Formats: sequence, structure tokens, C-alpha cells
Amino acid sequence: MKSMTGYGRASLECSGLSGNVEISSINKKGFELIVHLPKEWQMLEKKASNLIRKKISRGRIRLAISFDLTSSNSSNSLGNTELISQQLKHLQNFCEAREIPFSPTPELIVRLASSAHDSITLPALEQEESSLINAIEESVCALIEMREKEGTILRKDLFLRTKIIKDLLINLRKTSQGMAKESMLRLKDRLKENGLDISDDDERVAKEIVLFADKCDVSEELTRIGSHLEQFEDCISSTQPVGRKLEFIVQEIGRELNTLGSKSFRPQLSNLVIEAKVELEKIREQILNVE
Repeated sequence: MKSMTGYGRASLECSGLSGNVEISSINKKGFELIVHLPKEWQMLEKKASNLIRKKISRGRIRLAISFDLTSSNSSNSLGNTELISQQLKHLQNFCEAREIPFSPTPELIVRLASSAHDSITLPALEQEESSLINAIEESVCALIEMREKEGTILRKDLFLRTKIIKDLLINLRKTSQGMAKESMLRLKDRLKENGLDISDDDERVAKEIVLFADKCDVSEELTRIGSHLEQFEDCISSTQPVGRKLEFIVQEIGRELNTLGSKSFRPQLSNLVIEAKVELEKIREQILNVE
């Protein structure tokens, strides 16, 4: 079981520039991928997307490739110097043609240098594609490793909370024993209190009373809750994406608890149902971050 939250990073060297491939993910019901690439490498997005989709099935994923332009090597620095000289020459010619005094200031040169630095052109995608794919794979592996570590922590917490509900289920079974028979006797007493003479020999009346008692029986709900809890534990032990399945199981357990609570007329049983719902809500919040 993996979490949907994670971060991965890989270093990248390209034509004398140092860069980074960063990928992060947060929880989301489906799969969403946002890719930020340099304009020269936009065609890489499809391959990057296919690579990520094969390894990650759920979450909001953000992939970005960026470069530290201050780390350029001497050849790039020389290229910048030449570009700055060209720009200064163009400005001088412009001023002379219009008889404007030309006197370069340090501030002007700094602006031109910054502009030249930002205008570095990356090599063609074909030239760097292999190293880019390798860097993306490395960052994705780092992301998955982090998601697995957090998934291990989530699994422990979910096992603990499942154990709490299973213990409550044992008490629910004990507390609900004889409730169907008790409800039948309570109904007979209420009918007598209202002046209705009920004969035990009347098959129609007896049938209706039995049906009423059956509706107050909670054994089926308790059995289904136990079954769902077993399925839940099997899922959180899986290495496959199980987030959606866990959400469905928790939803079904919630429905059974609601039915159980509506049938209960014993305060102790109702209190146990409330405790189980509290733990189930904590589980629901946790699995929102499970892949």
C-alpha cells in the first residue's frame, strides 16, 4: 500500500548547465499530471506522461525540469560576453545614428548580462532525450520510495483502527444478544397496554410479530461488518493500488453501522455503534491519501 503524497528529485547535466528534475504528488480521487518543461523540450511531455502513468495510478502529479543559469560553464559565459558586446554595439549604432550621446553605465551592462543569461538556448531534444528520460525515471523512483514509506505508516495506523472496530464488534455481538426476542415481547406488552387483546393462537398476528422481531435482528449487519473488516485488512496488506476499494469498503461498513444504529433500542448498543462510527471516520480520513 502506498500513500499519494511524495516528492522525488534528480540532478541533470546538459550542455554545461546544471538542472533538476522534480516530481511531487498529493492526494486526488483520480490521476492528474501537470508537466512543466522548457519550450525546446515540449515534445518530451507525452513520453514523460506515459512513463509516469505506468508507475503511478492515482494522485495529482507535478513534473518540472528547471536549470540553474548561474551554473553555466566558461563557454556559456563567453557566449554571454559576446552577446552583451553585440547588444552594446547595436545600442551605440542606434545612438550615433540619432546623435544621442552613448555612455554605457554599470546598471545597463548588468541588465544586458541578465538578459543574455536568460536567453541561453538548450540543445535539441534528440540530443538530450536519453539523459532526460533517465533523470525522470530516477525522480519517479525517489517519489515512489517516499510514497511507500508513508504508506507503511498509514498501514500501521489503519490496522490499529481496524482492530479497535473489531473489538467493538465483539461487544456489539454480546450486547445485541436476545434483542429480537426482547423486541417481540416489548411489542406484545405495548399492544396490551393499549387495550388490544392479542391471542397467541392467531396465526396472522403471530406472523406479524415474528416479522417485526426479525426486523430488529442485527445479526446480519454484524456478520457483514465482520466480513468487510476482513476484506479491509486484506486490502491494506496488498502491494497494489487499493485506495478506491478501501473507500468502497468503508462506505459499506458505514451503511451497516447506520442500519445497526437505527434498529437498536438498547442505549449500550447505540453507544458502541457511535464509538465504531468515530473510528470509521478516522479511517475514512486516512484512506483519502492512499493510492
